[in-house]
Amino acid sequence: MIYINTIIFFLIALIYSAAGFGGGSLYLAVLSESGWPPEKLVFIALSCNFLVTLIGAVRFHFNKVIPYKRLWPVLVLSVPFSYWASTWKVTDQYFYITLASALMLAAIAMIAQSLMKRNASEAKNPIWIYAIVPFMGLLAGMTGIGGGIYLSPLLHLSNWGKPREIAAVACVFILINSLAGLIARWSQLSESSFSIEHALLPTAVVVGGYIGSKLSAKILSQQWIRWITIVILIFAATRIFIRFL
Repeated sequence: MIYINTIIFFLIALIYSAAGFGGGSLYLAVLSESGWPPEKLVFIALSCNFLVTLIGAVRFHFNKVIPYKRLWPVLVLSVPFSYWASTWKVTDQYFYITLASALMLAAIAMIAQSLMKRNASEAKNPIWIYAIVPFMGLLAGMTGIGGGIYLSPLLHLSNWGKPREIAAVACVFILINSLAGLIARWSQLSESSFSIEHALLPTAVVVGGYIGSKLSAKILSQQWIRWITIVILIFAATRIFIRFL
């Protein structure tokens, strides 16, 4: 199974990084079928999230797309909550039900982003976004989903900035919140939790993410990728609900 997942992770990173996405929620959707304990599942998903978005963040930085002055309040309001939620100890059933809810919420957020029409008016910076950001940090830390999949639709809805700026902010948001989660969860892992085979998954996303970052999404449009992701997220969430409710 680990080798099949390695191929799947490579393809997710390849396709989604080419289209400007991280694919973090899909890593969790795939790993939810592995039967691994939550601490291992989340740590691997966060590691993959971190590595793929690190590649994207470096690219955005050198292209001077990241609006750092507007980004830092978002990070300040999310990272402490992400770290805090990563220290919580919950039962397997509670974790998987929360994960399924988060995957379903991610699908709804992507549906909203797909259906909404972007307003061409001047960029805005509404205060209500900052009230929601801490909850995104909590979800990011608790489930291993980076949170960018929730942040991006809200920023588009509020006309927060240009599409490339929003993509850059979402990428860095996932990167830093994933790092906070990894630091918090490091002490929870036992030496026997992993084998050399598990290193294949982060390696696969690095290779796939690097290749994908050099490509453009010519085969599948971002809209098609978004709808494929929505179907997979709903399917995975439904299966988890059936197993753990």
